[in-house]
Amino acid sequence: MRMIMAMVLAAGLALTAFRPASAEDKLQKVTIAFAGKGMSFIMQYVAIGAGYYKAEGLEPDIVDVSSGTRQAAAVMGGSADFTQLGMPHTLRAVARGGDLVAIGSGFDMYPIALVISKTAAQKLGITDAMPPGEKIKLLRGLKIGITSPGSSTDEFMRTIMMVRGMDPDKDVKLQPIGIGAPMVAAMQQGSTDGFAFMSPFTDIAVSRGIGTVIADPMQGNLPEYQDVPYQVITTSRKTIETRRPILLASERAMTRAIRLCHEHPDQAKQFVREYFKEVDDADFNLAFDNYVRAVPTTPIVSPTQVANTLKMLNLSEKTPLSPTYDQVTDMTMAREAAKDLLGK
Repeated sequence: MRMIMAMVLAAGLALTAFRPASAEDKLQKVTIAFAGKGMSFIMQYVAIGAGYYKAEGLEPDIVDVSSGTRQAAAVMGGSADFTQLGMPHTLRAVARGGDLVAIGSGFDMYPIALVISKTAAQKLGITDAMPPGEKIKLLRGLKIGITSPGSSTDEFMRTIMMVRGMDPDKDVKLQPIGIGAPMVAAMQQGSTDGFAFMSPFTDIAVSRGIGTVIADPMQGNLPEYQDVPYQVITTSRKTIETRRPILLASERAMTRAIRLCHEHPDQAKQFVREYFKEVDDADFNLAFDNYVRAVPTTPIVSPTQVANTLKMLNLSEKTPLSPTYDQVTDMTMAREAAKDLLGK
């Protein structure tokens, strides 16, 4: 009897050990570093919400590291497989010997806008009829909120001021505040005169009647940001060597999201809405309809996009940057995904 029981137990264990793996068991984790929440991540929200990562055999693990500099550090340090990072961050890192490389497109227009309080605008004599360049020159003495030093918002403020002959370290006070909602709250409380960030938070400040937009590259009225993409999918050369299949599957997931955003934007909007439940419908719809225009039509970053971004960066760099397209990008996986899923 003891032998029979042992045989039954062994058989049961064998059946358990060799049971077919479920779909969940087959998913491989891919870690993606985010920097807060913003509409420029539309492509990611859709790829996650629509289940495109899972369809490619991946389980996305989202890590919020709060800023672009930390995104870059997470990728170079190996704690994240990739990130959707500002192209300027990627270019600077490559130019200075950092192990970063763009493997796909993320967001094709520059979405960071500067909004200041209506009180500050009135005090400075800023009116809606003024061109953005003239408004920017009147900002002296203001406290402007940014996410953190070295972030895309910091870089944006420095660029738009330096291009117009101003000194961002003397003419304004750049205040690290954090991301999104804290910026709106700080301006509403009067602890800052304005902030640089993206929709829907800039739209919220306007719809609440407390702010007015001073500069917005997505409106096409800042020449230095003309045809300059904002974000690219960035990883490290080391990660390409060690986790290429996972990166390729990720590019395929994001390319599926690109297709949905352009072919069925109403469906894409439903997936994005889940990430902005606290935003009212009017502000959300305005932001989505504006930002979905900047979702790339292809995952491939072009040489022209790299050249335009370098040109913008070098407007404010003391020593011009000059990395080549091949040093900055590896488009092999993006091209494969585009050919297979977009037919181009």
